Amino acid sequence: AAGTKRMLNNFETIGLKVTGVGGVNANTAGAVVMNTTVASPTQGGHITVFPAGTIRPLASSVNFSQWQDVPNLVTVKVGAGSVVNLYTMTAGQTSLIADVAGFYIK
Repeated sequence: AAGTKRMLNNFETIGLKVTGVGGVNANTAGAVVMNTTVASPTQGGHITVFPAGTIRPLASSVNFSQWQDVPNLVTVKVGAGSVVNLYTMTAGQTSLIADVAGFYIK
């Protein structure tokens, strides 16, 4: 969730509410553009960003190596409850920074 300060674990999915702040209206936003950055991963892996309430796709959004900080711009549909999910697949832990840069109207 927003403001959570801890490392994410392997196979962990967290939800991030992407509406209601920064002018992103829950009634009009159909998708958001997010800068998603992996920071200080203890092992290599990937992050997948996808709409809440849907099945996680096989494609990754950010791929990274051990100790490599990697940003990527991601466009994702707003999911159930105005939430997007962030899934981590790594043998270690990683920090994840995600911020909404803009949105598309439905």
